[in-house]
Amino acid sequence: MVTLLIEIKDLSYKYEERLALDEINLTIGDGEFIAIIGANGSGKSTLAKNLNGLLTPTEGRVLVDGIDTTVDVWTVRTKVGMVFQNPDNQIVGAIVEDDVAFGPENLGVDPIEIRRRVDEALSTVGMLEYKTFSPYKLSGGQKQRVAIAGVLAMQTKCIVFDEATAMLDPRGRSEVLSTIEQLHAKGMTIILITHFMEEAARASRVAVMSGGKIVRQGSPLKIFSDVKFLERIGLEVPMTVQLAARLRLKNVLTVDDLVGRLRR
Repeated sequence: MVTLLIEIKDLSYKYEERLALDEINLTIGDGEFIAIIGANGSGKSTLAKNLNGLLTPTEGRVLVDGIDTTVDVWTVRTKVGMVFQNPDNQIVGAIVEDDVAFGPENLGVDPIEIRRRVDEALSTVGMLEYKTFSPYKLSGGQKQRVAIAGVLAMQTKCIVFDEATAMLDPRGRSEVLSTIEQLHAKGMTIILITHFMEEAARASRVAVMSGGKIVRQGSPLKIFSDVKFLERIGLEVPMTVQLAARLRLKNVLTVDDLVGRLRR
C-alpha cells in the first residue's frame, strides 16, 4: 500500500480577483514521480508554490505528511524542497559548499553533520569535485545540480522542480534530468512541473492542468496517446507520439518504443 505524502483537498487560490487554482484535488504518494503539465497560465507554478507554503490556499487545504501548510510551514519546508527555473536566483553562497550548507545552518544542524550532508549531497548530484568553486563559474546545468544538492542537504522527502530545465541548454537539461531520475530511483518523491512533454514522459504519472483545474491524469502512455486532447488544450505532442499516430501505431511513447514497433 502506497503511503500518502501530499494530499490536496479542494484547493483554490486567487491573485486578487483572478482565480488561478480552482478546487484542485490530488494525492501524491511517498516515493512517487509525478509530472504536472499544462499550457502557460494553466496554474502549474501556482500549484507548485502551494506545496511547500510559499503560497497558502485561498480555500481548501494542502497536507504534507499530515501537516497543514497553513499551520506549520517551517516543518513543511523541511519535507518539501523546491528548485526553480533560474539557477542564478537560487544561489546564496560565494562557494559551492557554502551554498549547499546554507539550509542546514539555518536549521541549527551540528557543523560536523553539516559537513557530512554537504559532501553527501554534492556527491549524489555529481558535483563534489566542484565544492570549492564559485557557483558563478559553473554552467546552468551545474548550478541547478548545486541547487538540488542544497535541497538534499535539508533532508527533504520531496523535491518540486518548477520548470527547472526551462533556461538550460540541451546538455544542462540532460544533466538535471539524469539527476532527477537517480534521486527517484533512491526513493525520493519527485514532482516535475514542466512544459517539455518528453520530460513528463519519464514520470510514472502525469497530471494535466488547464484553466486552474486538473483536467486529466494517468500514465504517460495514456495521456500522450490522446493527441487531439493535448492539442485542444494547447500542448505540444511528443514527436514520437505524433509519428506513431500517423503510422497508426499504438502504445508508443519513446523513440525505443517506436523503433521496436517498426522492426516488427
